[in-house]
Amino acid sequence: MKNSAGTYVIASYEVNILRDEIPLYVHHFRHMAGCALRNGWYAIAQQRLYDFASVAPRLEHMWCSSRDMSAEEVSDLKKRVIPDEIEDEIVSMCGGVDEAWTALQRQNVALLVENIETNLESIQKEAGKIKAILMVHALPSFRQAAERLGIPVIDLELAAIRMPRYRDTLAYFQFEPHFTTSEFDARWDAYRRESTKPPMLTRKEILALFLPHNELRRLDLVDEYEEFEFGVSLGHADDIESRDTGAPTIRELVTSTTRLGSEGSVIVRPFPGEDPAFNEDVQRDMSPDIFEFIARCRRVVCGASNVGLEAMLIGKTAYVLGPSPYAHFAVNSLDQTDECVIDLDRLNWMVFAFFAPYELVLNQDYLDWRLTWPSETEIYLRNLNHYLRKFGVDEDVVALTGRERLAAILRLRAECNELPMGRNRYDVRVVKEELESAIASLKLENAALSSECGSLEGKLESARSMGMRILRSRSWRMTAPVRAVGRTINRVTGRIVSIFRKTF
Repeated sequence: MKNSAGTYVIASYEVNILRDEIPLYVHHFRHMAGCALRNGWYAIAQQRLYDFASVAPRLEHMWCSSRDMSAEEVSDLKKRVIPDEIEDEIVSMCGGVDEAWTALQRQNVALLVENIETNLESIQKEAGKIKAILMVHALPSFRQAAERLGIPVIDLELAAIRMPRYRDTLAYFQFEPHFTTSEFDARWDAYRRESTKPPMLTRKEILALFLPHNELRRLDLVDEYEEFEFGVSLGHADDIESRDTGAPTIRELVTSTTRLGSEGSVIVRPFPGEDPAFNEDVQRDMSPDIFEFIARCRRVVCGASNVGLEAMLIGKTAYVLGPSPYAHFAVNSLDQTDECVIDLDRLNWMVFAFFAPYELVLNQDYLDWRLTWPSETEIYLRNLNHYLRKFGVDEDVVALTGRERLAAILRLRAECNELPMGRNRYDVRVVKEELESAIASLKLENAALSSECGSLEGKLESARSMGMRILRSRSWRMTAPVRAVGRTINRVTGRIVSIFRKTF
């Protein structure tokens, strides 16, 4: 039963890790603040986040409903401010900005916990019950303050499937810290125990739902033979978040992977805009985007990154070597080269149950419903039906099976009638063309070898003729006695040396 009484609180806090004037999380905060304003929720953040919410440049590509906020809208927020002096004191206490960032990610900071708890108590007095705190990368200090008051914290973040590379954005929706696996594992175990199973889509059907119209050609890439055994996707060269979570450095990723693959079998994709130096002589990926990079590789290696999810979706063996909720669905070390592609049951549950539609995670009705603790199957079906309605796919289409369902989804996308059902691997016409090309190449190679053999045979015959002329010559016959004496002397000398060695 939905509980409408009470309010939600959006929250954000950071130290200025980038030393930039514009706060790191301002775009996340602006989107959340817009939702808070529309729903009458409260906000807890530093003053500079409120200041920049109305003036920071807009990022069109990040979210499905991101928009600008006016200064008047920011002023109308029900806000609580964390004073700048607290940040200054934390930085001073920790000995620097990087050290303060690390401390905030890993431990409770008493000064901050006290301020947050005071603000939450103030909101409770004014609004009554706080249903949950919504935060991107929820800090331990916020969690401790919330726990003292019995308030759940929902940790939000964007997943790998996001606009504009896809038609929608998926989000993490976790009650436990973002980089942990316990909630993920417990929910998966609960789903496996549930008796009713929702519809399960193939990889291509999921991609056919989410890929933009002009990118549906990428369905063909799923069937391409891979050029490389390993692809290494690198994070930011100075990604302090990866360092703080124990993820391997980019140098460690490259070095460890190149030891597994033979020469020429490993390709590396640096973080966009970066050109790191390596000790190893590795090929760098020049694909236009991460999807095409993944399609070129049989196995995809990453650290603390969302790339593992996309690799799973495209049907590759995913090596996830940093902290991630879905780490146990991937390979977690570079001590094996076995292929381990995620099965469709796990993949569908991840896409439609563990992750949530980003435009719903800040929707009050959806939040109220999730706080009634529905079953995994109920979450799966609600999220799936949201996408189907949004993309205009009727339930009758989902009831189909086999190639008919993919064909129906593609017809709704007004695509061509030709299905991307493994055509590059199994289409007889393609195989015939490849064989004809290979045969033509072999014929050319055979002709070249035949020519070379003919040349060698000519040279050999010439050598034979010359040898016969020498044997038949007068000088060869006249020197025969000399050669016979020489052979006799060699035999006698050999006997004398042999006797000498046995005697002494």
